[in-house]
Amino acid sequence: MLIYNSCKQRNVNEALKLYAVMNLNCYGADIFTRNTIVASLCRTGKVREAEKFMHHMNRIGPVPNCVTLDTVINGYGEVGNGLKAFSLFDEMIKMVKLHYIPCCVDVVVYNTLLAEACKSGNLQVAIILLDEMISNNVLPDRYTYANLLAGLCRKGKMVAAMLLFEKAMERSFSPNHVMYTCLIDGLFKAGQPKTAAYFFEEMLKKGINPDTVVLNVIIDGYSRIGCIEKVNNYFSTMKGGSLCPCLATYNILLRGYSKQQDIPRCFATYNTFIRKGFVPNELTCHSLIHGLCESSVLDIAVKILRNMVMEGTAVDKRTFDMLITKCSSNGEMGKAFDLLNTMNSLGILPDGDTYGSILKRHQQDI
Repeated sequence: MLIYNSCKQRNVNEALKLYAVMNLNCYGADIFTRNTIVASLCRTGKVREAEKFMHHMNRIGPVPNCVTLDTVINGYGEVGNGLKAFSLFDEMIKMVKLHYIPCCVDVVVYNTLLAEACKSGNLQVAIILLDEMISNNVLPDRYTYANLLAGLCRKGKMVAAMLLFEKAMERSFSPNHVMYTCLIDGLFKAGQPKTAAYFFEEMLKKGINPDTVVLNVIIDGYSRIGCIEKVNNYFSTMKGGSLCPCLATYNILLRGYSKQQDIPRCFATYNTFIRKGFVPNELTCHSLIHGLCESSVLDIAVKILRNMVMEGTAVDKRTFDMLITKCSSNGEMGKAFDLLNTMNSLGILPDGDTYGSILKRHQQDI
């Protein structure tokens, strides 16, 4: 109980001291206690230490179980070390054969690795893992299909994604918010808005109420193809229901109105955004400045950017480059150099792209 409480309070060093005292007094900790320490080490980013502790368990017993192994594999996945996660999986397979640990390689372990493979874009490995799961009598679950579906959609393989979606339904896995959201997002990005709308309607017919994430995906999809009327309709649906627009929602709207050069709507959205207590981020700033640049109101764009900088809003290099390029192409070199100085004062380093537009204009003026 003391070890559990220490881990709960994220005091893993204290937990390890208590564990050492138990061992010195010949009180063997059970598998639950040891797994708690492993989980606490992973949660605090000490994944290597967690792996060492797992090997220590393997030496003195009790042998690590599927919870131990999955925790460490997931820990490596969380810190972005996919190679180590797969290496540990191979080690786990050998250990299963050596000690005959029943159900050691379970669906959770496979799902962790499959998610890591999909995240890194290695779909071939993900499909091999799916085949291996089935051959080892480990039944894929809803999370397996959701991870693989997300990977296929990210790669734009929409035919394969829809076939997998159907296969999941054939196996009596009712698609959830995550699966529908992945599919709808992938279809919009693949230029298939009608098919995306069909799956959204199907989702509603199945009694799955849309959440903020799926409505953001739809608003973003229609915004990208310039269907502003549909964007406004879905935004009204969101506000009219029990859902609250979030930072991402307003950034999507800003980007859409900006692309249409609808400056009054851009400012109305931005003012609503601020009034509701949201803090602008880099995307907010870029979307607003982009609309002003495209509408050729550079004086206002420069003024807005300066105000944002003074208020502590994050402004990225991409936004500075865009505004410097626009000022340079319009021959407003004073503004361009002022922006360059602001960049330097903020510690945002200019590069070839930043200087390129200034040099190009300089050559034209010679």
